[in-house]
Amino acid sequence: MASLAGERPALVIVAPDDPEAMRRHCREARQSNIPLLYDPSFQVTNMPGDHLIEAARGAQVLMLNDYEHGTFERKTGKEGAAIFDLVDMVVVTLGAEGSKILLRDGDEIHVPAAKVSDVVDPTGAGDAYRGGFAAGLVAGFDLEVCGRMGSVAAAYAVEHHGTQEHAYDKAGFAARYLDAFGTAIPS
Repeated sequence: MASLAGERPALVIVAPDDPEAMRRHCREARQSNIPLLYDPSFQVTNMPGDHLIEAARGAQVLMLNDYEHGTFERKTGKEGAAIFDLVDMVVVTLGAEGSKILLRDGDEIHVPAAKVSDVVDPTGAGDAYRGGFAAGLVAGFDLEVCGRMGSVAAAYAVEHHGTQEHAYDKAGFAARYLDAFGTAIPS
């Protein structure tokens, strides 16, 4: 398994921050040949198209919600398959509709949302999804499993008020994954 930290991390995640810092972090990941998950999130509306292109170029994963995805395409002119001039895959979260993983070869993987007991606050669901997806990616799971892990993590987030009020342990997460998808997380 790849290192999660240290001299050779398995993945760099660049999430919303100061736009210039985001561009710098993406550039540093490319220069270090470390796989990059780029999630500009709400900053997609604040960054000009050329800056979005610069930051995304070479990313293994570009992650956006459906609104941000449309904005990214419009601002960069990289619509449809043209986005794969920049990145290897695009993950689009769709709220209660789950997510879709778009691949360079034209394949799409649709991932349903995990069951939610009560929608309390959707704030932070995208961040939670990113964390679950990235954990699966670093563990070497196939992309459908990564998306399902993101979905389960997001479900925990929306059931609580605030972005960091939810918690789970490995066993509880695995049980919820099994309940949601009828199969266990690979070991």
